[in-house]
Amino acid sequence: MTLHDPAATYAQFASARERLATIYDQAALGIAEGALDGRLLRVNARFCEIVGRTEAEILSRPFGAFTHPDDRADEDARLAELARAGRRSFSREKRYLRPDGGVVSVVITTSRVEPADGATPYFMAILQDITAQRTAEREAGESRTRLARYAGTLTTAIEAERSRIARELHDALGQALTSLKMDLGWIGRRLPRDIDETTGAPVTARIAGMQAFIDDTVVLVRRLASELRPAILDSLGLSAALRAHAGEFTDHTDIPCDCHVQDVVLAPLTATALYRIALEACTNVARHARASRVSVRLHAEGDQAILEVRDDGVGFDVDDAARRGIGLLGITERAALAGGRAVIESRPGAGTCVTAFVPLAAPDAGPPEDLAP
Repeated sequence: MTLHDPAATYAQFASARERLATIYDQAALGIAEGALDGRLLRVNARFCEIVGRTEAEILSRPFGAFTHPDDRADEDARLAELARAGRRSFSREKRYLRPDGGVVSVVITTSRVEPADGATPYFMAILQDITAQRTAEREAGESRTRLARYAGTLTTAIEAERSRIARELHDALGQALTSLKMDLGWIGRRLPRDIDETTGAPVTARIAGMQAFIDDTVVLVRRLASELRPAILDSLGLSAALRAHAGEFTDHTDIPCDCHVQDVVLAPLTATALYRIALEACTNVARHARASRVSVRLHAEGDQAILEVRDDGVGFDVDDAARRGIGLLGITERAALAGGRAVIESRPGAGTCVTAFVPLAAPDAGPPEDLAP
């Protein structure tokens, strides 16, 4: 039987205790021990650094003395649960107030400790400083908010400019072409009196050709003006604009487009966003889907409007990021700028469904604004 040297055993115990004390004091996490009535008994250097106070100052105050006022009630309630053994531990995020008025965010795990020797239970808290992480998240959120506000302003400006250009094309250029056609007609009506038939015949034919060309140009100008900013969207609303677009889509692509839309009350920019989403979705169908039928649906449900554009085409893998081009990105961004979201569902061989959810206009939103300056 081997006899242990008491001196050696004590030396090993002292060495282990010293190592544990060193680990405790030099840990990268804040550590605190305290009685279950809230009195702090021991803290390490990192805890003092996080709270921004000396050990003596910390130990002279209750556990929650330096906690942010908004977080104290919850912490007191949780500590009370530990005291009556209602739970063994809890983790939460809380804030401390530093002497300079600064706020420190931490994740704290507090546990009830039952000593093996039957001594009085106490609690141990371990803190991780996450202030830098929360600051970065807040700044990122503020940056996203600024970008969203800028994007919204930019979208409004773009729509206003589209309206201005559409009016110029429709009114100024359209009127100029109409006037030119009238002048050509005036010339054509006077040719038989001013020149002989042999000379006048080719001139009359040329004038007729010019008038036909002007008619085609007027149609083109009106189509371009409508694509820039359809007058029907401002005058009759989104539902009428979607019906008109469905008819034009079928005429231009020979793909039947079923349009079932309800009249919903939307803010002007929200209506514009849904219209652009429908146009982009239909454009993608025409370019890529090889579909035989398309449907457009618009209805209100609860406090939101739902736009759905569905086709029976070849579909695609929505998880393939390389296939999500600028068109699909534009759909999701437009929905987000309108305060909503867009969901794109598709798989190869099963068609595609683009669904946008946006908020309805508030009852006191007032009359629609004119997007034009």
